[in-house]
Amino acid sequence: MWDEGRLAVNAAEMDLNNNWLVTYFGGAPDMWNTKPPLMIWLEVLSLRLFGYSNTALRLPSAFAALATVIVLYVFARFYLRQMLGGVFAVIVLLTSDGYIDQHVTRTGDYDALLTFMLTSAALFFFWYLESGRRGALVGFATAIALAALTKGVAGLFWLPPLVFYTVWRRRLFWLLRRREVYVAMIAVIAVIASYYIAREQYNPGYWRAVSDNELGGRLLGTLDNHSHPWYWFIQNLYDRRFAPWLLALPFGLFMLGIQPRETLSHKLAWLVALLFVFHITIISTAKTKLVWYDAPVFPLASLVVGLGFGRAAEVLLRQQVTPWRRTCLVLLFIAALFFYPVQRIVDKLNYLHSLRFTDNNLQHGFQIKALREQVPQATKYTVFSDQNYEPTMTFYAIGARKDYGHDVTIKYRSEGYTLHVGELVLVCGESDRAFVQDRFETIPVLRENNCAALYLQAVKKPESEKLKEKKPKGAEKSKAAKEKKPKN
Repeated sequence: MWDEGRLAVNAAEMDLNNNWLVTYFGGAPDMWNTKPPLMIWLEVLSLRLFGYSNTALRLPSAFAALATVIVLYVFARFYLRQMLGGVFAVIVLLTSDGYIDQHVTRTGDYDALLTFMLTSAALFFFWYLESGRRGALVGFATAIALAALTKGVAGLFWLPPLVFYTVWRRRLFWLLRRREVYVAMIAVIAVIASYYIAREQYNPGYWRAVSDNELGGRLLGTLDNHSHPWYWFIQNLYDRRFAPWLLALPFGLFMLGIQPRETLSHKLAWLVALLFVFHITIISTAKTKLVWYDAPVFPLASLVVGLGFGRAAEVLLRQQVTPWRRTCLVLLFIAALFFYPVQRIVDKLNYLHSLRFTDNNLQHGFQIKALREQVPQATKYTVFSDQNYEPTMTFYAIGARKDYGHDVTIKYRSEGYTLHVGELVLVCGESDRAFVQDRFETIPVLRENNCAALYLQAVKKPESEKLKEKKPKGAEKSKAAKEKKPKN
């Protein structure tokens, strides 16, 4: 309804106006959502390939989640030589409530893509410090640039702890002596600055809006009453979003930390711990706190937990027992760890799926599709809302124009639009339907879930006029005669 709906309209309007630089909402440059447009670009491409639907809108987030899973497994399997650790890391991540959630991997928002970019950047940076390979540096620079083009300042959050980690590893001077590092820095700055400069050129006032919204607004001020105590994110991680794996994170850090100091696992544990603490500290000190701000920490935290479980499984595999018993031990170990988390995440997915059939604000897409299938001659209609903000309705209306060729008018009562006799109106929810039916004599054309298509036949007369029409013809004369009758 809120952020995803707005991104959906941004993508739909970009698809229509072909302006790939400035995002639009309601036919004007969007100065409320000031994030760079990488995610919007991907959504536009998906809409053009697959048509207007929830699935097409959310595919970029789904592919970002899939890519994150692949990166974790490949890094653990081929770089750290920990196959079991990679498998466990993937399962931990995919059973993390905060990761498999709305606004992250389940919806068409920025955070799944941002999380993929930051995770890739951290792992590429670690690889570059250990190997000095230029390909790793190219991967890091690319991921950081794309992270910034996904969510602005949030894409650069991890640069300070990465620098601190380099100092702690005593690799800073080694890094500063390498010429390709400066080339990468200049390239990243040039890519990010080019977008912001071009956007300001074509959309004056954009940089001021970014400063107010992302720099000063969210960090130093409270937006939309999203204020919470400093420990709110930690409590969320413990209660739900990374439960029960938050309790296993110290175990994973311990299992990697007891490895010899020169091993990659030992060094990775310190990097992940540093990034985790830094990220949670930054978002906890910000004045504006939104629940999905912790999303980027889940993959790396899951990697450490998975690697810790992998080490424990290796201990079981080394037990001096028959192969059959060893296999049983490992299977029991896996079942004990993951049976309940997997069952819980499946139940959650079923619940999230059910919301699409119960939330009135999300029903317009079903109604438009049903109208096309059951009343194919109805190609001209109005989608109406009594609310002051319903971007989901706007997205589905634009999709009906584009995919079905329908002549759709969008009307909000709050914007002063009025309905007229002869219109076919689509409304969702009891309040919107009551608003229309209280004012018009209607003919139901189609009813779908909580929505209705109503033909406006006539304007309803006020109750006072109805009462007058119901009085008998001689009522007025009788009343006058009684008034003239002399008193006894």
